[in-house]
Amino acid sequence: MRKQLMFCALVMPLLITAWSPYWCIGYFPDEQVELKAGWNLISFTGTGTKNSLFVLYGEHYYEWNEVVGSLVVDYVYLWDNINQRYLLCNDFDAYHGYWLFSYFDCYLVF
Repeated sequence: MRKQLMFCALVMPLLITAWSPYWCIGYFPDEQVELKAGWNLISFTGTGTKNSLFVLYGEHYYEWNEVVGSLVVDYVYLWDNINQRYLLCNDFDAYHGYWLFSYFDCYLVF
């Protein structure tokens, strides 16, 4: 499972010195979206590609390519409101809506 690096600005050490920066390193948990069997409207808070996605089914994490055809359909659609049609997409932009079909209830992890 992949993690995203996070930086926090200030940590409370035992002795704080004036004008000295303090840094900590931690991790954001992966974002998960629950998928129900059937069509799902999903969105992301960051950018990415289909191949960077994971699927959590049961207690196991799978890479996108491992579950295409068995848990999810390989096609992800974006609505093009200018030309009034659906587009196949491999790349995701933040805060756009995408349609994805899942054969079973599972979680999309990104």
